[in-house]
Amino acid sequence: MILVVDDSRLMRTMLCALLERVGAYNIIPLESGAHLLDFLAEPSLRPQVKLILIDLMMPDLNGIQTIAIIRTWFEMQETPIIMITADSDIASLSAAFETGASDFIRKPPEEVEFLARVRGALRLSQLLEQRNQREQELAELKNQLERISNQDALTGIANRRYFNECVRQLEPNTPFALILLDIDHFKTYNDHFGHPQGDDCLREVAQFVCD
Repeated sequence: MILVVDDSRLMRTMLCALLERVGAYNIIPLESGAHLLDFLAEPSLRPQVKLILIDLMMPDLNGIQTIAIIRTWFEMQETPIIMITADSDIASLSAAFETGASDFIRKPPEEVEFLARVRGALRLSQLLEQRNQREQELAELKNQLERISNQDALTGIANRRYFNECVRQLEPNTPFALILLDIDHFKTYNDHFGHPQGDDCLREVAQFVCD
């Protein structure tokens, strides 16, 4: 989704018409900052937003105030936001960037510049999404490797490495219990029934003890 926020119907119509040229996006016009916040009140919608274009001067919440609220939401801390403004005041633009605006475009927008900035912002959104996906995949891989390194390959229960790690994390003089188990006549059982059956026996015993 691309969200267009402006209190002028004419400007919303113009911006939406220009945005039709950047690709297959669901372009949603909103007439105020309050309407934008209401629209994004459902957290599940926020990751679907790839770009927000918002007017600086609006009668209820201005663009800077609206951005400040949006940037407090975890799902939208990196969403590209382009400020649309007729204001040339440097202080206002500086405040917009400090609050979290990614870029700005002056009104009325010039078509070539507008499309170039929008495409750049959408490309940034795509790269950020890819980066976040890679980070999630790496985090999951790290968790999997951590689980594997802490498990006995045969039985799947915690191994000596995990035990040592738990002991290291104990406060000094903290009491703990340790149980040592041995399976009577396991070698005879293993020799008679074979190693695969012996492995099954070890797995069953380990599961029984853990349960």
